[in-house]
Formats: sequence, C-alpha cells, structure tokens
Amino acid sequence: MPLKSVAVIGAGPVGLAAAVHLQGHGLKPHVFERGRGAGAAIEGWGHIRLFSPWRRNIEPACEAQLCDSGSWVTPNPDYIPTGNELVEQYLRPLAALKTLRPCLQFNTEVTAITRLGIDKTFNTDRDQKPFEIITRAGGAERRTQVDAVIDASGTFSSPNPLSTNGLFLTGERHVQGLINHGVPNYHERNLSAQRILIVGGGHTAMQALVGLSHRASLTIDWAVRRAEIDTVLCVAGTDRFPARMALHAKTKEALTRDNVTLLTNTRFVNAETTGTRVRVTTLDGRARDYDQVIVATGYRPDHSFTRELQLSVDPVLECPASMRPVIDEARGFCDAVPPHGELELRHPEPNFYTVGMKSFGRAPSFLMLAGYEQVRSVVAHLAGASSNPQPLATPEEETLETFLARNPYYLKTAFA
Repeated sequence: MPLKSVAVIGAGPVGLAAAVHLQGHGLKPHVFERGRGAGAAIEGWGHIRLFSPWRRNIEPACEAQLCDSGSWVTPNPDYIPTGNELVEQYLRPLAALKTLRPCLQFNTEVTAITRLGIDKTFNTDRDQKPFEIITRAGGAERRTQVDAVIDASGTFSSPNPLSTNGLFLTGERHVQGLINHGVPNYHERNLSAQRILIVGGGHTAMQALVGLSHRASLTIDWAVRRAEIDTVLCVAGTDRFPARMALHAKTKEALTRDNVTLLTNTRFVNAETTGTRVRVTTLDGRARDYDQVIVATGYRPDHSFTRELQLSVDPVLECPASMRPVIDEARGFCDAVPPHGELELRHPEPNFYTVGMKSFGRAPSFLMLAGYEQVRSVVAHLAGASSNPQPLATPEEETLETFLARNPYYLKTAFA
C-alpha cells in the first residue's frame, strides 16, 4: 500500500529534518510538538553552548530550503552556538518556511498511538490499518490517521532521578525550586551565599559545576557514583570535539577551588524538605541540607504513549533493540557511532520508527548528525527509495590549544 501521510512526533532538529525530507519525497508530514514552538526542549538548556560548530548542526536538506527562502542569514560555519542560538537562528526560521509551517502543530501533546480498530494483540494485516494518533491541545482531544509514524520526541521531558536505583525519591518531583533536573540558568537566579549539591558524572553536571564554581559565595558539593573521577577528565592529546576537552579542563580547574568538594562513590536514598532547604541522605546514612540540588543524571525515553504498538525495545537501554549493537560499538563516544539507518531503527510494528535522541535510549552517545542521517534513511525507505546508511562526516582531531586559538570567545562565553 503506497504511503501518503506520516506523523512526526517532536519539532526539534531531527523532527523538522524528517518533515523536510518527507516533503521532498512527496509525502505529507503531520508534526506534533508538545512545546510552544520549534526546539522547545532545547530552550530548557538554551544557555549552554554546544560542543560542535554550526556546520555540524545544520541538516543539508533543511539548509537548502532555508537558503532558497531568500531571508535566512547563514551562520558562521565554524562558530559554536548555544542552544538558544540553535533555536533562534536555525529552528525557528526553518519552522517559519511557507512549505513547512502548515504541517506543524504546537502545544499539542501526543498521548497515545494505536492502529485503527485494533490493539497490539492483533497480528494479521497490521500494515493495512492506519495509525491513529491521539493528541491533546488546549484541553481538547483529537484523532489523526496516518500511514507511518516517526517518533523524534527526544528524552528531555524524562530526566533520570536523583537516586541511583532508577526510581524517584519520595518528594523529589514535588520540591518546587529546591530540586532542579538538568542545568538551570544560574545567571538568572539569586544564588548568593548558598550551599548547592550537583549530582551526576557527565557533561551536564560538569557544565553546572564550572558555571557556578567561580562564585566564591557558593559552597558546592559535586556528587558522583564513581569511586574516582579522573578517568572521565582527560584533556591531553587531541579530540574530535576539542570544546569537550575545554570543559574537562575547566572542570579540573573548578575542583581546585576552596568552595568545591568532590563526593565520590555517593548514592542517595532520601530527600525531604526542611523549611526552605532540602535534606538529602546517602546510602551510608550521611545527611546534609542544601539550598539547591541540581540533578544532572541524564535522561531516559518515554514509551508510555506507544503502549498499544508492537515495539521491540532493548531491556537495558530502552532503545530500539537493533540499535543496541550500534550503541555498544560507539562505547559512549558520539563521534564513534557507526553507520546505521532504517534497518536498525525499525520495530515489529510496520512503518513505525524511533529516531534521534530517543533512538539511543538511556545512552548518552547521541550526535545530531546521526539523527539527520537516521531520518534521511527512514524517509527514503518509506518513499521506496534507497535507504542505505551513510558514514557520519566526523571532523579531524584537534588539540585544545589549536581550538582555543581559533575560537578565543569559547572560554569567555561557554562557562561564564
């Protein structure tokens, strides 16, 4: 049965790229975005600067559309944008294109997806039944029928918890203003003379630490589950993302400050309010009160709205099952992701695909270029064209010194 319409869940970089490719193949996209506009999730960390420059964050087909519009100013390809700049200078202009704008539905949450008239237990002729997308917007429910679905909803709306057992602590999600998941914009907050706990051993936690540690009035504890942190703070040699080395170097510098304490091998079992502060307790019984807790422990996919579909999900990473070997081969490095496409992203459910950040499940090794190649391959397959995946164009390795010489603004603006 020839396909005509495709639902795209999420209007981030990968979702919008999917819509552009669908139109390029003569298919009709219906893009559902729960946020107020394109890149709404990115605005949640918009003050943070990326690791890669513009030329690695703009999808070629999207760029061609923007250039043809005659009103888009092409960014400096070597400049490394912040999340907000990515939204303002790329995603919003893309969403405003006359060809794309009618396909976008903002402030619209997908609450469920099923097949028309059948649930997941029916195994015959599933590909002959259209998908039914149930959405909620402004308190009203709507149902839309499409021939295929591309889930590019990401993971930002599902942060990992403070504890290391995978479950949210009692009260963790209800302590308004005291426990923050992700990296809040500390430039907009009055944080004078406060004790702050930062939890997490990845780059998001490092961003928070470096951004706050230069404020001498703050007392900062950085808690990680590892027994030591040196293995992830490597700044020697070269890197395909030297901005990543810059963050590691600034993190090491932050750990030398008198107002910063590193807490290794730390696991939390309780969090409760004590007036205007939050008290967290560790597995070994230690308790300490904080004015702010920043939980930067990563994210996980939300599969709740696809419950009535026949999906094959890896039991550990919660990614598409066929993506597990791809993720394992990358070994946690986003620049080492091998070629992959439609074949690895498919599910037993015909014409349903998980792409983008969500396709990596709980793994942190996603690269935007990988998402762009994913949707190019998936859409080509849906349109009956060649969908063979292409290798990602990775940059040459570069020393930190050479990178900073070319980008003197980076240290001044990325961690201020």
